[in-house]
Amino acid sequence: MFNFIFSFDNMKNNRRKFLQTTGLAATGLFFFPRFSLSNSSIENETPEKIKPSRLKAGDTVAITSPAGALWDDGKTVASFTQVLQKLGFTVIHGSSLVKRHGYFAGTDEERAKELNEFFAHPEVRGIFCAKGGWGSARLLDKLDFKLIKNNPKMLVGFSDITTLLNALHAKTGLVTDRKSTRL
Repeated sequence: MFNFIFSFDNMKNNRRKFLQTTGLAATGLFFFPRFSLSNSSIENETPEKIKPSRLKAGDTVAITSPAGALWDDGKTVASFTQVLQKLGFTVIHGSSLVKRHGYFAGTDEERAKELNEFFAHPEVRGIFCAKGGWGSARLLDKLDFKLIKNNPKMLVGFSDITTLLNALHAKTGLVTDRKSTRL
């Protein structure tokens, strides 16, 4: 129907014609509200804020890598584990800490499953992400947001883990923690 407007062949690399055409298309959105972005079906409701329990000595925490693989033979995780243990936490490690799938810490399915399992685990009170990376964005359609909402836990990460933190907050109301430094 609008092929004549968006056809690059008709524009023949003419920038002025391109700008006129896109301006016409934008004006059309204003006059034809059924095409308007403001009438989209995106949910505008923000879920009620959920604050996970505060971590305390004796709690069990998990370390996972929901994005990039770790390449330092476990030295960083061992060091961070010692810090957490000195603070009085019991630490469990996810299998993603030693897996590699390309430059990810396992396949998307494996990393999402592990994160879902840590949220479902009744003894885990907090989850620390060992590394950032854009691989975290690839998990969003594989996370069980209902499970996460019903099992709120502190999730701490940095860098591209912010994608997970923001998604969890938007979908569940869970308050999470972004740290500016990695393990």
